[in-house]
Amino acid sequence: MITGPRYFSFIEDAHIRRVAGFCVVRRDRPWITVVVASFLRGDLARELIASLPTEMQARIALEILNLRPVPQERVEALEADVKAFLEAA
Repeated sequence: MITGPRYFSFIEDAHIRRVAGFCVVRRDRPWITVVVASFLRGDLARELIASLPTEMQARIALEILNLRPVPQERVEALEADVKAFLEAA
């Protein structure tokens, strides 16, 4: 279990569409969306998933059922990638 600071805490309401774009670019890896959403407030996670194409939503639902623990280093790297994506806008 990951403890310590909450990851992805920089993501706010105004960022959801851009984060969704980040996830769409990586649609072949639905675990990425699941990990990001798992650290967001419930309302933001719901908005993120709802803003994705329907076929991605279905793949994400299946991924939630099968996701294995993600190493902390991978979560940190993913967080850095999302932050860089948002800052590049």
